[in-house]
Amino acid sequence: MAKVKKLIFTQLPTAKEIQEQVFLGDAAHKFAAFRYVFTLQGVQLVQSKQLIYINGFGLVFTVTGSSQQDVSDTLRKLNSRLTWTVAK
Repeated sequence: MAKVKKLIFTQLPTAKEIQEQVFLGDAAHKFAAFRYVFTLQGVQLVQSKQLIYINGFGLVFTVTGSSQQDVSDTLRKLNSRLTWTVAK
């Protein structure tokens, strides 16, 4: 997670980390996450990165919106629709 944060903040030096309150996953599939705000071409954006390593693979969900509420609502909707099944 620290390496991902470092990469993001190197690429977006004006980005500011803010508290992430919405996490994807369930008790068996816990995501690490962080949220930040930045300005791109004069537009302020909020972005959440949600990461999990499972079965040797890394999954990253990136949700970007114009407000913290938009990002939180999208993450909640996504999480309510995630279904974990055993790989065959």
